[in-house]
Amino acid sequence: MNAFGLIHSTAYPDSEEAKEKRLRAVSTIQTEGIVNFVDGLVPGLLHRNMWNRYLRM
Repeated sequence: MNAFGLIHSTAYPDSEEAKEKRLRAVSTIQTEGIVNFVDGLVPGLLHRNMWNRYLRM
């Protein structure tokens, strides 16, 4: 196995904090572009070893 991912989602409505976070993400994408957004997002999604592999891509 090369990789394994766990994804969690629910049908419950977002909290106010989650809504604000999503709006900040949209704003970042609009002002800084998708590359900067993804570069800021990926480190929180991957284990440190996988992040190092991502940087080499």
